[in-house]
Amino acid sequence: MSEYNKTILTNEGIDLARRANKGTATFSLTRGVSSTDNLSGKTVEELQNLTTLPSIQQSVILSDVVNTSDNPDTVLGIRMTFDNQNLKTGYNVHTVGIYAKEPGKNEILYGVATAKTPEYIPDFGEEKLFKFDFLMYLVIGRTDKVTVEVSPDDVYRKRDTYNKTEIDAKVSDAVSKLNNKDAEILKSLNDYKQEDKTYHQNLEQQINRNLDTKADKSTVNQQLGTKADKSTTYTKDEVDNRISPKADKSYVDGELSTKADKATTYTKDEVNSKIAGQVKSVNGHRADSNGEVTLPKLKAKTLVAYDVSNKKPTYDETAGFDGNGNFSRWPVDQLVVSQLADAINAKLPIEAGAADDDLCHLTSSKISFWNGNGENVKNLPPMSNKQWFFAIRLVGPGGFGSTTVVDQDGTYWLNTRNDVWTGWRSVTTNETLKKLKFVKQSLNQNGDTFQDTKFVTQESDGTFKINIYDSDWTAQKVSWLLKNTKSYNISVNTDLNDIKAPGLYHCSGKSNIVNAPSEDNWFNMIVNSGSWNGSQTLYATNSNQFYVRTWNATTFTAWRRVINDDDYNNLSTSKADKANTFTKDEIESKLSGKANASDLANRSITSITDYDVGAERWNNIQTSKFNSSGNFANFLVDAGALKPIAHSINVLNSNALMKSGGTMNKYCWITWNGNSANDSRDGRIGGLQWTGATDSIQIYGDNNAADNLDLAIKLGDDNSNHISIRDKDGTERAAITADGQFTGQTLWDNVLNTGINNPTLGRFLHADNTWNDIIGQNNGLNALAVFKDETIPDHNTIGNHSAGIVFGGGDTKGVLNVAYDKPQARIIGGNGDSPTWKKDIAWKDDLKVTVVRDYDVANNHETQHGVENLNSQWLVDQSALSPFAEAINALNTNLSTLRTELMNLKRRVDYNSPQGSFNNTTVNINDLRSTGIYRFANCYIQNGPYPTNNTHWIYLQVTVFDANTVYQTLYEGDNMYGRKSSSPTNWGKWRKYLNQEV
Repeated sequence: MSEYNKTILTNEGIDLARRANKGTATFSLTRGVSSTDNLSGKTVEELQNLTTLPSIQQSVILSDVVNTSDNPDTVLGIRMTFDNQNLKTGYNVHTVGIYAKEPGKNEILYGVATAKTPEYIPDFGEEKLFKFDFLMYLVIGRTDKVTVEVSPDDVYRKRDTYNKTEIDAKVSDAVSKLNNKDAEILKSLNDYKQEDKTYHQNLEQQINRNLDTKADKSTVNQQLGTKADKSTTYTKDEVDNRISPKADKSYVDGELSTKADKATTYTKDEVNSKIAGQVKSVNGHRADSNGEVTLPKLKAKTLVAYDVSNKKPTYDETAGFDGNGNFSRWPVDQLVVSQLADAINAKLPIEAGAADDDLCHLTSSKISFWNGNGENVKNLPPMSNKQWFFAIRLVGPGGFGSTTVVDQDGTYWLNTRNDVWTGWRSVTTNETLKKLKFVKQSLNQNGDTFQDTKFVTQESDGTFKINIYDSDWTAQKVSWLLKNTKSYNISVNTDLNDIKAPGLYHCSGKSNIVNAPSEDNWFNMIVNSGSWNGSQTLYATNSNQFYVRTWNATTFTAWRRVINDDDYNNLSTSKADKANTFTKDEIESKLSGKANASDLANRSITSITDYDVGAERWNNIQTSKFNSSGNFANFLVDAGALKPIAHSINVLNSNALMKSGGTMNKYCWITWNGNSANDSRDGRIGGLQWTGATDSIQIYGDNNAADNLDLAIKLGDDNSNHISIRDKDGTERAAITADGQFTGQTLWDNVLNTGINNPTLGRFLHADNTWNDIIGQNNGLNALAVFKDETIPDHNTIGNHSAGIVFGGGDTKGVLNVAYDKPQARIIGGNGDSPTWKKDIAWKDDLKVTVVRDYDVANNHETQHGVENLNSQWLVDQSALSPFAEAINALNTNLSTLRTELMNLKRRVDYNSPQGSFNNTTVNINDLRSTGIYRFANCYIQNGPYPTNNTHWIYLQVTVFDANTVYQTLYEGDNMYGRKSSSPTNWGKWRKYLNQEV
């Protein structure tokens, strides 16, 4: 079980508490933090000097405020809760800190508490919630100068209200206690500082000096007489906060008025039965038992494809109108069919387009292409790439016609002319829209997750939409949770009759819970209330039982246990189940969606019933309506039927590169264009592929980053194939495998940036005067080479067949040189044209040290030393001095403590060093109850052994026997008196001791 030391205020916290006590500062306690640093070994002074807490793991909002029975005006209990929600790594809570903030100033570390035995907070890996509640008691000066920022989920609310008489009494009591407040602050500070008596005395002296600056008591009392005690008075904001959680009666009544009662409400089955009886039929179609009338789908036999070569049509038998009146296929205007027939009959020529051509200038039907020179063509569509494109221009009788542009992004643009041009429109096929879908994890009406998949749909205004509004209930569920899941903790000695604020309450085994069901005190409770009444719902955790009760303006009802599965046969209720009940709006909605017979009679469509391709005109058109079964007599030509016709036109292009192969003209390009935006990432945008068995090879352009296009070579499905480099007879000379290995040879003298800029990686040195001698190149180039040293021994390099490595970048070079016949190594460096320094490396047995072998402690000097190899000596590390320093510090501390104790003892027994001295004043010696000697010079003594109020020069010795028993002995000249006190308010009579001359 975890255990923590008493809270220590920091120096900044002590200063803030002192100023708050004087009324010159206000502050807020803002947050609590946990740390893994073990500070339990630090002294009180070291903890006081802290300004921040190291190694903070968690920072939490304060959750509760607990008043203390001792010094409630100066000490508060602050509760904070650390949990492991989303915690990835568990840790030990060695230190807990609390922060405070003055208005307009930075946050400070107010106090810390170190662990004797730390609490361990586990990670959330097993998704088991763990909470660590920590209660910290703090000296805060005056409670009316301190606010606590608590969690909005655990708001601290006072549950008491006071009338004017009680407030006046509390104000009077607060004024009477004001005189003792400084002493209470001092006592609280002394209590938590009792571990260090030296600090105790220094702090006492500092506070005594501060007390000299206190305001005049009579002035303060006069001012306080007109002021309310802030700790017992609600501000306007506090009153508003207490009122705001209360529900308005009119709102509650309004909510109750919307609830259906079984006696006056139809169930869904009853409504369905009544609707079935009301709706007889629509256009001959009768309603089912639920009142639903299923009308036949409006449909028409529609041509969706056509095999030109074989004159074989393909129909869609189910094409028709949806609920919004939109036809599921795209009808094709007869003008387009005429244009296509014209193209087939004419076998349009393909020619290079002129750079200054005009796409809206129709002279003859033809296909033109622009190969990188189309940017100046007039009347271009708003496409991205205006240099490369095809244009199909078709001209009909009477001057009407059209121009179709196919750009390099694969988009078709259409512009038609009758008397005037209609303007450019891009064409999108149904096949493209079918590939678009939206996948999302959603909540259904019951709160269960499911994969919600929606496709693109077209609206009546021509726009497209992906609609998940009707299927996804996530937002509604989250909104409900946020409004209904505020949580509070129930503390000890709580009366459940006092809990009437709406919210979620949790009791974790707290004692003395009043007006609860006959269960243990482990439960959760939900409270819902209005202005005059409310309800409590309690879930007993261990017994798995469910209790409810209500209250009104005068009393609570008894707790009632709600039946469970075992009690189900006794279930009865007078209220209708909302899940099986239609509201008025639902009934109106069901009726409003029913179709009228007139809707069918008004629907019609004009269709082509006969078309002469050779004559390029239609023979007959017909406007028809749907029959009573919802079927359309004729069929429509769908936009999909254009695809095979367009293909037939492309086949007629004799200049095209056929699927079976062919030869492209000189200077031709195969071009794939990606998105022209600089930040586009459209991936693979076109390439070549060869397939054999299960293997394949792909070469394509990969637009995989902003302004970045890579040429990708992708090999096969199992990495068994490779890129082969072969000679003229097909023999493989080199290869690059799928994992990037190169199997050929590398001639390093032809490869740049391979570590050095000269032909070889290995050298034989015959001179070492310059870097060119050593590296084989002048300075200023990158270098990396190995060498065998054949130079004159012991010049720049070691020479004598030694080995080495030279390295460097730019104009800075270095050499590591090693002899072959002895342990000798040399480092050489420089940034000029030749080495500028050299140094041999020292070995372990080269190192010498002067060792002290004997030391005369008494005379403080060494008596024997010598220079030795550094091998087995024991040198004194600075850490070895730590115990000596600790022993010296401990001795100083003990001496300081002893000095303090001796001073206290001297004040108790030495009349020359009294515990207190009083001069020329009035003293009530009933107040002197601390052990020691007190000296009075020319003082008026109250409650002394004197019948008259004269001035006296006396000594008083006080001896405290126990908490209640105090002895006083008074010395005046040759006279001595004594008395005893049995309590702070009960003093015995003075007794004069025997006074007889010797």
